[in-house]
Amino acid sequence: MKKYLSNFFILAILLFTNNLFAAVNVSITGADSYYEEPNDKGAYIYLNDRVEDYKLKKHIRVIPSVGLYTFYYAYDSNRYRYKINGNFKSGKEYTIELIPGEIKGTNFNCVSSPIKFKAVGPQPKFQFMADRSVIELKSKQLIPMSLTNVGNFKSQLTNIPSLFTPTIENLCLMAEADEKRPMETEALKYRIKEKKLPIISEESINSLFDKLKKQYESAKSINLPELKAFINADFETESKGYLGSEGSEKEMFFSLPLDFRKNPTKGGSVLALIGENGTKNAEDAVRLIQVTDLSISYKFSEKSLLLWVTSIETGTPIEGAEIMLYTLDSKRLFPGKTNKDGLLIIKENSEIPSI
Repeated sequence: MKKYLSNFFILAILLFTNNLFAAVNVSITGADSYYEEPNDKGAYIYLNDRVEDYKLKKHIRVIPSVGLYTFYYAYDSNRYRYKINGNFKSGKEYTIELIPGEIKGTNFNCVSSPIKFKAVGPQPKFQFMADRSVIELKSKQLIPMSLTNVGNFKSQLTNIPSLFTPTIENLCLMAEADEKRPMETEALKYRIKEKKLPIISEESINSLFDKLKKQYESAKSINLPELKAFINADFETESKGYLGSEGSEKEMFFSLPLDFRKNPTKGGSVLALIGENGTKNAEDAVRLIQVTDLSISYKFSEKSLLLWVTSIETGTPIEGAEIMLYTLDSKRLFPGKTNKDGLLIIKENSEIPSI
């Protein structure tokens, strides 16, 4: 009897041991394509259990092949996630599966569970590359840009009457050394904090233009001689089309010409709006650009303000430059013109025409 009991206990222990170390089936439950940069792209795959990545890698198969790739566990608080980084081609369909069989050194067994996905590419994007918004009038009038994975696009240039430049000044990017403008708008706060411009769409720009054009018509009826110099340009718009780089993962660089606008030999404010034709996958790029040969230096004293206007090209003083000042409460002041030395001095309590 004792012998039978002994055999029973041995058999029970063997059965318990076999159940304890029974192979666990592992399969792929999902996959997501990702793209960070040209050397970091591929897919995340999700398993139903955690397996050491270096042991699992031998059972990973990618169809079609992407050549050498890296494979490692990528922590996710909710799922067992692994990252495959290799030469995946954007827009191409791939299948990832586990090669069936036992994973050596573990109690896991791979189950073929192919998952299909389409490799994604870089986010479509337009970007102005210069950190300034001033272009010299007596230059080739080019502004450097880059584009990534965008379709055919157009450049729309609109001349802005000087009177309204302060209204859309928030679309002007300033260099670190530039004086911050005396404005407390949310857009300006965003720009200073984030060191970039807020996102503006073509629709919002056109809506703004509609409002400004009504104000422009009203301004023309104001009987103020000093105002005329600042409304002598209309909201004239010209557009030009370009070939895109859709399907390309490489960032492409080009110089955007500004001289196809009306009256390119005259300085002024130009709003550049860059956007894709038809379906827009990339955000529109917008920049307010000052095309000018004028440089303004200023100095405050206790009872006066001195303005000095010179040529950017030659450095010589500019006589007869008409000045408009913009105040915190959105008033436009017209203190007059510079003298033969390029100077204009505004003294305290001076009566200055304004609107």
